[in-house]
Amino acid sequence: RQMCIRDRAKWFGIKILGCILVGILVGFCCFLFDIQYPILFGFLSGLLDLIPILGPIVAGISLFLFTLFQSLPRAIFIGAVFIVIQQLEGNIFIPLLTKKTLSISPFLVLVSILIGEKLFGFFGAILSIPFLILIFDFTQELLSLKKDGYF
Repeated sequence: RQMCIRDRAKWFGIKILGCILVGILVGFCCFLFDIQYPILFGFLSGLLDLIPILGPIVAGISLFLFTLFQSLPRAIFIGAVFIVIQQLEGNIFIPLLTKKTLSISPFLVLVSILIGEKLFGFFGAILSIPFLILIFDFTQELLSLKKDGYF
């Protein structure tokens, strides 16, 4: 039981690291492309990244619309950069960190998010990784008990 709680805390720590990464990268790109308020947009992007699916969409649209008032080409470019940052975070950084920290395959992480979102929508995507950790821990505990002769 304690392992499961520790794993959930590790997963939350991974999610926080992902948010920090997104915030720093978005803020840096805004600064690099001379978009006003880069720290605000970095902070907003990192904070909204805590909310799966909807958070990055709101942050990206906000950044795009704000930049659109400055320059259309710059808005399109920063929108594309924002999408690349989100894809790197969601498809490479988080799964790799999850594998290193929790010993769960990045493929399983991505599949669990997709299945959770498909079956239960927004809340399924939010709860998919903690649920995967719960199943993973339960299976490991069950196999451990079977190995020790309790079954």
